[in-house]
Amino acid sequence: MARLKPSNPGYRKYFGRVVAIAPDGKTVAVGAPEESSKSKTINGDQTQEVGYAVYGAVYVFVVGPDGVWSQQAYLKSGAGAGEFGTSLAFSADGNTLAVGAPSAFGREYPDASQVLGKGYGFGAGRVVIFKRQNSTWSESAAVFVDEGRQSDHFGASVTIAADGKTFAAGAVSRGFGDTTPDALASPLANSGAVYVFVEDSPGVWRKVQRLRAPVTHVNQYFGYVSKLSANADLLFVGAPFDNTNAAGELLGDPVAANTLDSGAVFIYARTADGTFHLAKRLKSPQVSALRSFGNSIATSGDSSVLAIGANVEAVESFIEVSLPAKTLGSFGNGEVFVYTRSSTDWKLSAQIVPSGVGSFETRFGSEVSQDGSVLAVGFANASSKGKAPL
Repeated sequence: MARLKPSNPGYRKYFGRVVAIAPDGKTVAVGAPEESSKSKTINGDQTQEVGYAVYGAVYVFVVGPDGVWSQQAYLKSGAGAGEFGTSLAFSADGNTLAVGAPSAFGREYPDASQVLGKGYGFGAGRVVIFKRQNSTWSESAAVFVDEGRQSDHFGASVTIAADGKTFAAGAVSRGFGDTTPDALASPLANSGAVYVFVEDSPGVWRKVQRLRAPVTHVNQYFGYVSKLSANADLLFVGAPFDNTNAAGELLGDPVAANTLDSGAVFIYARTADGTFHLAKRLKSPQVSALRSFGNSIATSGDSSVLAIGANVEAVESFIEVSLPAKTLGSFGNGEVFVYTRSSTDWKLSAQIVPSGVGSFETRFGSEVSQDGSVLAVGFANASSKGKAPL
């Protein structure tokens, strides 16, 4: 076990809000999305911090032959960033790292005459790609969405394929329904979208597709979490504030329909032309309000096992259970649903709740991670200030 600390510790950096581990277990990236150094260079000056600025930083650690961990790099974006380090994803070899900066300007303003929209505007967001050669990291690309708008928050989630040649990122606040340059002023504000990019040549990324939920509504936050399979043939997208019912319909007042923030996970399959189509939509077995099904997603290496967190799920008791589900009870306990894939279909195989923890707002399922045989689950509000049972 090791304790990792940043090279410039200080107040309100939120170091450790997000952590990514390379598949070989020898490289770890830690996000500090509210780090406030003005530096725009890798391993640059970490001392010139600006009050409550939220530029963000990522710290890369590696383990040596003696088992001792050390900081290898302090990553910042040359293009500037806002909440840089909010999301992280490694390629299989650990030499490509995608970093989300959802509060950054998507496209930099070349002059004062530019208007919002078309990638401009605070919070349009971007994803920055870093490459490592030997032990040296460099910025390969800063990717933004051409049609991005202020407050789209592209980069709120990010996932990258094993070969590092395909990535998908959520723009959770993307609004639809008009052409306003500000996403938050759209009739369908915060409905969300996921964008898929491929690398055509080193450092050159091309947008392949924009995905959105088949039934779109305000405050859906589609793309809150996104996960590509290793070979990029499947894409899993969480929308924990989805208000549709079990049949995928949006029926008037979601409060009255008891579907408010029930949540959903959308599974997309890649076709021969490289684009994705919706293959499956998953909802909690008992659709009801305030479950947040899909707030976290983890897949096994071959994507045959899928774990989905619902960290506001209310359950009756605190034991591991098989089907059928328990009756609703204490609010905010949380639950994790495990699905297995058979051919192209997905079947619910288990529902898991914690044991020996408090009875209200523990948020079990806030994060999930698994390899197909071991499942780790975090619950942010447990009485011991957060636990991660195995």
